[in-house]
Formats: sequence, C-alpha cells, structure tokens
Amino acid sequence: MPYTGLERREFIRVALAIPVSYSVAGTHQEYQQSETEDISTGGMRILLRSELSVGTLLKLKFELLREQKLIQFQGLEARIVWVKPDNNLEYPYKAGIQFVNVDLQESIRISNCIYYKADLLKKPFR
Repeated sequence: MPYTGLERREFIRVALAIPVSYSVAGTHQEYQQSETEDISTGGMRILLRSELSVGTLLKLKFELLREQKLIQFQGLEARIVWVKPDNNLEYPYKAGIQFVNVDLQESIRISNCIYYKADLLKKPFR
C-alpha cells in the first residue's frame, strides 16, 4: 500500500554513494572515512563504523560533481538527527545528518550538484 501521509522532508534527496570524511566538532579527533547513501540540500544519510549520539555536531569534507567539475565542501557543519543499526559489516550504523550554519551560497552549490546528479541518473527524487 503506498504511503499517503504528510511528507515531512523540507528538501528533495537523491540516492548518491560518495566518500565523506567527518570529525566530531570541537575535538581534535582525526577525520573518519565514510560514505553517503543519499543527499539533499539540507543533509545526508551517512554510514558509520561506530555509533554516535543524536545531537552530535560534525565537521564534514566531501566532493560533489557538477558539469564534469568536482566541487569541494570542507568544514561544513552537520548535526546527527537520527542513528540506527544496520546489517552492513563494514558500517554497522546509519545516521541522518542535517547541515547547520550553512550560508545561502553553500546551499545553492549543494542544490545545484544534487539536481545535476539527478538529471544524469534520470532517476526520480525520493
């Protein structure tokens, strides 16, 4: 039966597996390597090797492709909004993270890359 409830997402998202590095903000922790499952202008779903708490603030590094050019995002802040276990042996947790303190120009850059990728894939947004 199809879902008929109210859609709560503020932004559309596209399935996209890309490398992402993260570090817990405010610590001297080295960046951890991970990857995404999907991304939107407002955040992303990432895979984690260890469980992190909801509310944890992260610093992110990743690249998105737009018109055959890699666009770098470094030091972008995101907050973990949910975490759940997964059956993946390499990444036993998934987390939804929401970008915070992102200025309008960065949001536009992310959005443009997402729309470009979705157009390349010719896949519908979720």
